[in-house]
Amino acid sequence: MIRGVNVMYITLSNVISNRMCDNHTWRDMTEEERIDALEKIKEKLLETCKSNSQIAQSIRRMSLTNLPKNIGIYDRVTTNGYYAGQSYPDELRYVKNTIRRQC
Repeated sequence: MIRGVNVMYITLSNVISNRMCDNHTWRDMTEEERIDALEKIKEKLLETCKSNSQIAQSIRRMSLTNLPKNIGIYDRVTTNGYYAGQSYPDELRYVKNTIRRQC
C-alpha cells in the first residue's frame, strides 16, 4: 500500500522506470509501491476491455518482471485511469495494443 506518499497518482511510466516524485523530490519506488500501483493500473485498463480478449490477457500478464518498454504515452496511464490528450478512444487503443504486443 502506498502510505505517506504525497502524490496525486502514479503512472505506468513511474512503475516501469521505478521512479516517482514524492513531495517534489524524485526517488526510487519500493517494490510494494510498484506492485500496488501496477495492480491499480491493470484494474483501470481491464475496465475498458472484454474479459477474454487478447488485450485483457496481456494486461493480466503484466508484472514487475514483464513490463512493456516505456513510451511517453504511459505517463497518461495512471492509478486513477487514463487521461487522454486529444482522442480518448484512439489513444487508449494504442496503449492497449502496445501492451498486447510487448506483454
